[in-house]
Amino acid sequence: MNDIERRVAQGLRAYGEGLVMTTEEIDQLERGLETKQKASRKELRHRIWQGAVAACAVTGVVLGALALRSDPAPPNVPADSPALTTTELAGIWSFDSWLWTFHSDGRLTQTQDPYDPEAHHSDDAVTYAPAPGGFIERIASAGAVCDITWAATISPEGLLRATPTTESSAGCGAAAPTDSSAPAEMWEFTRVSPVSVAGANLALLWPTAAPEPVSDLSKVRGTWLLRGTDKVLSIDDSGRYAVRTFDSLDQPEQAGRATVTGPGSLVFTPASGPTCTAHYEPVTSLNSTMEATLAAGSCWRLGGGNDTWIRIN
Repeated sequence: MNDIERRVAQGLRAYGEGLVMTTEEIDQLERGLETKQKASRKELRHRIWQGAVAACAVTGVVLGALALRSDPAPPNVPADSPALTTTELAGIWSFDSWLWTFHSDGRLTQTQDPYDPEAHHSDDAVTYAPAPGGFIERIASAGAVCDITWAATISPEGLLRATPTTESSAGCGAAAPTDSSAPAEMWEFTRVSPVSVAGANLALLWPTAAPEPVSDLSKVRGTWLLRGTDKVLSIDDSGRYAVRTFDSLDQPEQAGRATVTGPGSLVFTPASGPTCTAHYEPVTSLNSTMEATLAAGSCWRLGGGNDTWIRIN
């Protein structure tokens, strides 16, 4: 038994004890591996992993076994991969300066402006639907329809990796994301709401500048994610703000107007109760992040006492 086979056998035993697979079944797998050593390495690997997946999929053992593989998983999505369901896709996803929201009713909104659940980058109506190996994005514009098929997977950590593969001939025109003269680009989205491991540990997406007290609204305009949560804060050019999660798209948890009352002093006045404001001071901008400390005597707050907001838009 070579090293790879030994590690597989040990992994199966370690992860299989006490689960659906019995010790006797694991011993049988080990003996089966040894009897197949005369087969070619390529065929042997195929049989090892095929047998392990078939035996262990319902128990989760395959997750431990896959971690022992010495070769990386292929980057391409297999043609027979299952479709991503509406439940899996539903949420707010961040890619570069884009925010895509897969609504539970099949609508898809895409924006680079401070986030609003109805904001969109064009007047086109966009929907999505599951498709084998990913999903289909449908753009309806002036009576024409463009269907873009995306090969996509979602990791347990909350990363959506999607590559446009095909597009319908009618309606796509110059707006299509694919170019036959160049390979399609893979887009890696991070789910920011509902909360995910990737979203809660989101790295800085924008250039970091020297820290400075917030002096005007231009320093805080944009969409921000409260680090470690799925709470999204949007502030537009006029100072309107809203705090949302995916579960509160239509009725924000908080909404009103933000004002800079002095260097490093930021006040949020809710529309529902203008006499009870959230006052943060000092508020420091690093462009990529915003550090906000709740001022003494503040009537209420958006997050906690000392918040780090990460710019995502």
